[in-house]
Amino acid sequence: MADQFSEALRAAAKEGNLSTIQLLLEQQALVDAVDVVRSTQEHLEELLDRELEHLMADDSFNTALHYASYNGHLQCIELLLDRQAQVDAAGITGVTPLYLAADRGHLRCIELLLDRQADIQLADHAGFSPLHAAVLSGHLQCVELLLARRADINAVDDYDLTPLHCAAHKRQRHIVELLVEYGADKTIRDVRAS
Repeated sequence: MADQFSEALRAAAKEGNLSTIQLLLEQQALVDAVDVVRSTQEHLEELLDRELEHLMADDSFNTALHYASYNGHLQCIELLLDRQAQVDAAGITGVTPLYLAADRGHLRCIELLLDRQADIQLADHAGFSPLHAAVLSGHLQCVELLLARRADINAVDDYDLTPLHCAAHKRQRHIVELLVEYGADKTIRDVRAS
């Protein structure tokens, strides 16, 4: 019964429709259920074989919290977290709600997710952290918030790039200056620059 509401819950979170989210959660919609829109038959069968029918997923494994974070719907994020949504749920590529909020520049959403114990260091499967995401997207205030909250300023992704390297490659002078001010290690070599 609860599964029938999960798709509607994700759609409401994507749109920021707080009253619909409240109604669906009252009807026991699964707060961490993931999207089923593009599932393959084989993938669904595998999930069912493993008795995970409440997690029927598409290629992204995104939850309502992912959609709300991506779209910057602060009240929806708060409600979902109040209903025990997994703050560090990872999509198929490892992106978390915090990563998505950082990538999209949703400062207040980042604050809320961090206040609710989101892991600031969790990186996606390519090693990009929320700090990398904010830097690559050019969100100066988000970068500053993440640094103030002790994000690893010298985190190295799978391409051997630090946030400082990313800012330099993007020619983001203000972000480069901020990272240096916060103590970014300027001696870590960018292997791509050789």
